[in-house]
Amino acid sequence: MSGRRHGVDAERTARLRRAVLAGCAFTALAALSCAGLLAAAVFVPAPVAVLPLLVSVGIGVPMFATWELSRRVRGLAGNDDRPSVVAGDDDWPDAVAGDDAPDAGAAVSGASAARAIADLRRALARLPETRHPLDF
Repeated sequence: MSGRRHGVDAERTARLRRAVLAGCAFTALAALSCAGLLAAAVFVPAPVAVLPLLVSVGIGVPMFATWELSRRVRGLAGNDDRPSVVAGDDDWPDAVAGDDAPDAGAAVSGASAARAIADLRRALARLPETRHPLDF
């Protein structure tokens, strides 16, 4: 049994490593393309109305890419108390992302609300306990 578990862990680590490498490539590509976009806006005078959009995209896209990369690296580093972002990772219970959840705008009766709360509490009880990030 431990051999099978080791195979699953090795497969998950390989998936995480590929995700981190893809994230590094995406982050580098995003930074280079945004730097090129900002350089083009400087060298070829951009219209004044477009400058706020160029600046927000030129700064925001690399920031988002770096944030996403940090989540992937955290998953690879073995910090298992936080969720992984790798597609196909089956660590989360099915009830959390179930398809039978009511729409946010739908009217909910008292009995179905109580049932939904009970389902939510059961799903939360199945989630792993985590440490506080500041060790409180």
